[in-house]
Amino acid sequence: MPENFVSVADAATRKGVHYQTVRRAIGRGSLKATKVGGGVIIAEVDLDAWQPQYKHAPRRYRREEGDEGSDEMATGTPAAIAPDGHASGRTGRGEP
Repeated sequence: MPENFVSVADAATRKGVHYQTVRRAIGRGSLKATKVGGGVIIAEVDLDAWQPQYKHAPRRYRREEGDEGSDEMATGTPAAIAPDGHASGRTGRGEP
């Protein structure tokens, strides 16, 4: 039966942690990984068995259920931007 593999980024998303947390676990030896070309892949069975030290990532790296396309996760920009392009909805020129 062939094993399924995931990338470091996919593993981090599945576990709800930052990708560097996954890289550190691989470096410590607590998560098995295989080098392929210039990248690293992780067997799904090993990922399922691994538990991060923390229950969840800091809020800025967390991905909640159904939050797959959040702008903040991809760009670091708040997802709620006012139509005028300002995060607060104000222009900063004393206008309401």
